[in-house]
Order: sequence, then C-alpha cells, then structure tokens
Amino acid sequence: MARSKVADFVDYSGDEDEWQEKNIRGLVRTKSVEDTLAPLIVQVTTLVQHGARRERTHKVTRLAQAVDKAVEQFIEEGKKIAQENITIQNEMLKACHNVASAGGVMHDAAFSFASDPQSTECRAAMVQASRSLLVTITRLLIIADVADVHRLLSATSRVQSRLPGLSEVGSVGELVEKLKVVGPDIANLLHLAEHRQRDLKNRRCSEELASARATIVKTSKMLLTSTKVTTNYLPLVAEVVY
Repeated sequence: MARSKVADFVDYSGDEDEWQEKNIRGLVRTKSVEDTLAPLIVQVTTLVQHGARRERTHKVTRLAQAVDKAVEQFIEEGKKIAQENITIQNEMLKACHNVASAGGVMHDAAFSFASDPQSTECRAAMVQASRSLLVTITRLLIIADVADVHRLLSATSRVQSRLPGLSEVGSVGELVEKLKVVGPDIANLLHLAEHRQRDLKNRRCSEELASARATIVKTSKMLLTSTKVTTNYLPLVAEVVY
C-alpha cells in the first residue's frame, strides 16, 4: 500500500529534530498507543524527578534499570510487528534502531548522573536524553498503529474484490460457495472496524467509523436477502432462458 494512503491517519515522517518540535500528544491518535506510552512516561518522569531531588544513588540506578527493561521490550515487540507487516517493515526497523540508540544514550546519561548526582551537566544530559527516548518510542508506537490501519484497509479491499464475483455466478452451488468466502471476510472487516472505532481518541472519526460499520451491516443483510432470492429463482430463470 502506498504511504500516501495512510497520510490522513498519521504522519510519522521526519527526523528526530522535527519530531522534537511537534506536540507528541497531538500525534497520538489512539487510546492503545496512549495507554502503552503512559507507564514509560511515568518511569522516565520519576527518574528525572528523583534526580532533581538529589535522591540516593541506588534509587536512580534502580529506576534507570527499569527504563532499560522497558526499552528492550519495546524494541522486541517492534521487531515482531516488522516481521508480520511487510508494508511498514522498513520504517519499523528504523524506529527500533532509533529507540535502541536513544535508550543507550539514556542509559549512559542516567548512570553518569547516578555516579555524580550533584552535577548539573549530568542531570541536564539525562533530561535531554529522556525527551529523545520518549520521542523515538512514540514514533515506534505510531508506526505500529499504522500497521493496524493497513490491516483494516486490506480487509476492506479484500471484501471489495470479492463482491463482483457474486453477480457472475452460474449456479446455486457456485453462489453458495462464494458466500462462504465473502461472509467471513465481511465479519473480519466488521471486527477490525469495531476495534479501530473503540480505539480512536477523536470522537468525530470514531462516529464516522461507527456509521460505516452500520452501513456494512445493513447492506450485508440486503446482500443476504437478495442472494437467497437468487438462489430460489435461479433454476426458474434457467428454465425460461433455455
């Protein structure tokens, strides 16, 4: 799928400096991304705040280790998503690399501050590193979110490609077989759309998706009714024709 087709959902382009100037919260379109990011924000914020109060070294060290573990988990999950979604694979792998780099800088900055908690320069470096880490992880999560959008659009295209075949059937048996294929595809599309609808933070977008789901349900019932009629009368039509 062309990158431009998901541009309306999120813009994950640009380098880190550009992202630093953007409102990260404004880039997050879904509740799942926000909820996933929240614990890390708490960990990083706590680490910086402990440093600001010149807490004992072992507390800073323990918090830094917790952040290290979280970073490793994000990278691991990002690589899994990259393997499963070829359309965003390059962007995701690049994001994983950036997270690893930012995580390394954060690690060094945190432990440098732990070894010299009175250093203003060390604390400033840790604060800057924490911001960069949050930016890179937000980018990773948003790319993962784009993968969900791709799955929804792919499901939509799959259903659209199946529908014309229903008007080309030549027998009741062929019609039944095609319905067996189309039915699960429509059910999958409705499932993905519902998940996306509930996940979206923007109320207008959520309502639009809910309306689209309702339309699919309504027209699917009409499709089922019309195909039943066709199934019942196809033999009679054949007799008239021949």
